[in-house]
Amino acid sequence: MNIKEVKSTLRKQCLALLKAQPAHERHIKSELITNTLLELDALKRISVIMTYVSDNYEVETHSLIRTLLGKGKKIVIPYLDEMKNIIPCQINDLDRDTELSWYGYLEPKQDCRQKPFKKEDVELILVPGLAFDKKGHRLGRGWGCYDRFLASLRPNVQTFGLAFDFQICPTIPTEANDVIVSRVLSN
Repeated sequence: MNIKEVKSTLRKQCLALLKAQPAHERHIKSELITNTLLELDALKRISVIMTYVSDNYEVETHSLIRTLLGKGKKIVIPYLDEMKNIIPCQINDLDRDTELSWYGYLEPKQDCRQKPFKKEDVELILVPGLAFDKKGHRLGRGWGCYDRFLASLRPNVQTFGLAFDFQICPTIPTEANDVIVSRVLSN
């Protein structure tokens, strides 16, 4: 089995585990991860945070986004263009500034996309993933959009993967274009 097949199999397994997790467990575990993040000293010094907007199975970020906005943080979320490139866009209100995309995720509305946020100003990125290992290797959905985006950042940008305990694997198979995250937060 080649590395692409191994990754594909692991993606299917991880997605099945995510979908099988009861909603109340997902919510409790997400709160634990959120609380850990909010207690970090590093977060208190950061003013610009880019985060994914969670779907029904991922570590929940909706309440985190609202909390961070309430603390005066600038929140940037990804817009995925037709070439599957991430365009960072600032939002001021999660409900008012987002809409459902063609691929099923909340993304910035058109007026937010008109003024892309400079990625050079982002200080921390919360990165989704289907699986992570303790070294920060990440298994995404296979589109490569986060790897391309993370590779284009300045070296001192912090990148945190958010993951449930069962998403932490002993090792993640990697290829040359895979970008590791600087830290993984889990419940």
